[in-house]
Amino acid sequence: MPIPNPNDILPKLEELGVDEVRKRLAMGVYAEYKRKLIEEWIRRKEQEASRVAPVVDEGVADAKVATRVDRVLQHLKNHPVMAGVIIVGVVLIAVGNLTDALTKIEAFARRHGILAGPASLYAASDFVGTWSATGYMCEGPEPPEVLIITVSAGTLTATKRSGDACISAGDITWVGAIKGDRISIKFHRSRGPGGQKYWSDEEIKIINQDFLQHQFIEYRRK
Repeated sequence: MPIPNPNDILPKLEELGVDEVRKRLAMGVYAEYKRKLIEEWIRRKEQEASRVAPVVDEGVADAKVATRVDRVLQHLKNHPVMAGVIIVGVVLIAVGNLTDALTKIEAFARRHGILAGPASLYAASDFVGTWSATGYMCEGPEPPEVLIITVSAGTLTATKRSGDACISAGDITWVGAIKGDRISIKFHRSRGPGGQKYWSDEEIKIINQDFLQHQFIEYRRK
């Protein structure tokens, strides 16, 4: 039986959308060897959709807080120390979450020239350690794999401790550097089990220092 290539199939599924893909799956449009991959894609999309509502509500609240903080900063651009103190108080009260508050403080401070460079609350060393990864695809969805993340001169390197037939144990799965709330990476891919390997420019989203997301792959610190 042929092995489905996620790099060929997943972009087409994204174009069609979940509802259309589900219809086609029910109609038997897809070959049997692709069904497991497609069903896994639908499952992940449904999980993402279930988280949309709370995220939207939180986004509305954050926008209101951001507007208030922005007004204060317009009047305090020339007084960064005082601005910092006031921002901390306003955001902590309005948001009630230290991590969210710090994110907003730094983003606004950089926007108004109090700090320079891309906004990021994280250092590369924050991600060093052992991680569990779910969502790798090779011979269909793979079981959870274990990664070791190391850092050298600001560059993060993720090496598989347990792997699969596409990128095996001991191989590097990605290397990259932090840019704001993302890690800009070179991702190690394969054209199927035993197939040609290549590197792809991609991004990992930083949720927090214990949780990273990359397309369908989720990395959680062990």
